[in-house]
Amino acid sequence: MLYPKRPYSPERDLRPVTVMGSFPLILAVNPSVPANSVHELVAMSKKPEQQVTYSTASVAFQVATEMLKQMSGANLYNVPYKGSNQVMMAVLGSDVQMVILDGAPLLPHMQSGKLKALAVTSPKRSSLYPSLPTVAESGVPGYALEFWGACSRRRRRPSRSSTRSRPKWRASCKNPTCAKSWPSWASRRAATRPSRRAR
Repeated sequence: MLYPKRPYSPERDLRPVTVMGSFPLILAVNPSVPANSVHELVAMSKKPEQQVTYSTASVAFQVATEMLKQMSGANLYNVPYKGSNQVMMAVLGSDVQMVILDGAPLLPHMQSGKLKALAVTSPKRSSLYPSLPTVAESGVPGYALEFWGACSRRRRRPSRSSTRSRPKWRASCKNPTCAKSWPSWASRRAATRPSRRAR
């Protein structure tokens, strides 16, 4: 787990009810970076005269980039910041070359051309960004990472209460009002059984 020091244990204290939705992260670079694909970025990072840096303000996003390093052999160097605003300013100002983040802060700059998106981290192409390839199909086979949101209950409650509530969550996810509340950069899906995520 990324955060081992918690006042509770997810496995011991929580019972998964349903998965609400998921979304991919996006690998983006400053337009000054000559690479136009993940494959080219990895190759560029391996050149002796190159140093590819990336910014992070969260362990979760750093894990996404460290996975890329380990699976591709890329030479990427982390520059940590205290907040997401600083992370964005760093890559926009060319203080670092790349970033892996969710779509919310990246999308406006992708649309304006201030950032160049290379790939999504999900196992399949996202319907939100259909023109973006996955990291896996861009030269790093097996790479897959996405964030997801789920609903859980206290484990001391009867398991049948979770089973009864799942159809209600599924109906809520299909409700147009609920659908509008999801951010535009998040993949939406109806509530599903949590068995795969629980493992």
